[in-house]
Amino acid sequence: MRQPKTLTDAVWEGDVDAVQALLAAGADPNEFEQDRYPAFFMAVDGLELAIVRLLLAAGARLDLKWNNWSVLVYSIDAESDAAWQANHEPNCESTEMTELLLSAGAVPDDEAFAIARQYENHKVLAVLERYSNRKVT
Repeated sequence: MRQPKTLTDAVWEGDVDAVQALLAAGADPNEFEQDRYPAFFMAVDGLELAIVRLLLAAGARLDLKWNNWSVLVYSIDAESDAAWQANHEPNCESTEMTELLLSAGAVPDDEAFAIARQYENHKVLAVLERYSNRKVT
C-alpha cells in the first residue's frame, strides 16, 4: 500500500497508522484542502471512530463547519443514514460517534436537533437532550 501524501488521503483510505504518523509529523487535524472534503468531516461522516479519536487528540476543532454543518450534524446524519440504508429504524443504530463528539465538547445546536428529528431518530434526540439543557418535544 502506498503511503498517503496528505491527512485527507489517509482518512479517505481509512489508514489509521498513516493518520497517526502524519499527525505525529505535524499535520493539521483542521486542514481544509481546496475543493476537498475536510479530513475531520470525512472521518466523522465515514464513522471512523479510531481516526476521529486521533484527530480530536491532535486538536481537531468541534466548532468548524463544512457546507454549513458542524461535525456533530454530520455524525447524526451519518449514523441515521446508515440505519436508513440498512432498512433499520434509526433508533436501532449506534450513536457512538455522536456521543464521542458530545463528550469531547460538541454543542448540540438547533441543526443537530433538526437533523435527528428529520430522521425520526429518537435515540439520538435522547443523547442530545442528555448533553444539553433542552427537553425533546
